[in-house]
Amino acid sequence: AEQFGLPLLRASLLNSSDDVSKGVNFAVGGATVIDVDFYERNKLVPFKLINNSLNVQLGWFEELKPTICNKTVARRECLKKALFFVGEFGVNDYNFLWNAGNTEDQVRSYVPKVVKNIAVAVERLIKGGAIYVVVPGNPPNGCSPTMLTTRSSFNKTTMYNHIDCLSDINRVARYHNSMLRTAIGTLRGKYSHARIIYADFYGPIITILDNPSRFGVAGTDALRACCGGGGAYNWNASAFCGMPGVTACKDPSVFFNWDGIHYTEATYRFIAEGWLHGPFADPPILSALHY
Repeated sequence: AEQFGLPLLRASLLNSSDDVSKGVNFAVGGATVIDVDFYERNKLVPFKLINNSLNVQLGWFEELKPTICNKTVARRECLKKALFFVGEFGVNDYNFLWNAGNTEDQVRSYVPKVVKNIAVAVERLIKGGAIYVVVPGNPPNGCSPTMLTTRSSFNKTTMYNHIDCLSDINRVARYHNSMLRTAIGTLRGKYSHARIIYADFYGPIITILDNPSRFGVAGTDALRACCGGGGAYNWNASAFCGMPGVTACKDPSVFFNWDGIHYTEATYRFIAEGWLHGPFADPPILSALHY
């Protein structure tokens, strides 16, 4: 948003009166790719989920589309200069599966379904007039304080990689990203007029964690959340960021993770720069837009 001189977008469901000409944000915390009834029907989550899956969010966009594309402008034409971000999607799906006690092979078996649904969503946007679509892959979620805390309680023999992240979770993330890139390649061949950009979420995070001091991140705090309720990774399900009594670190810029799930602004800035200018996007966003 800063790169293009646009305001930071608030959650659009809470701000229906916002000027949609500056952009719209349909993101909802905990959103999945697979519809939520699947997780509830199979008892994969111990709580009631809000129906905010990728398919539902696309429906919200299509409901709003007549507002964006008024009667004086052809609806397909009005989206030609818009930049769409589809995700990141998939992390919440896999987290629910991991936290239900599934093995690596079991979680891996869901990847084709998740990737297919993302590809269908991208195709739906392009058929509706989208030209520029950014599709982020999955980050190395085996490095998140949330999963480092919860997964270790499921599997006492968990294997860690060279930067002390969970190897099995990161392998599934890489598999997802490989399949997603293949799906994007297929869509590019089918819709040659569109510019479908793969945004690498995995690479920049590993780059930071491989050499945290280079990015101003204290090595001892590299895998700890800035804001949390204590524990080895400063994440506690009963006292997470935002709850009464939970405190944040003094300087978030020296942490890569904010609340156990999301990253700090410093981390997101590094990712955004890599997506806009390269090398963490194929093609870089500014290049694709001829900006």
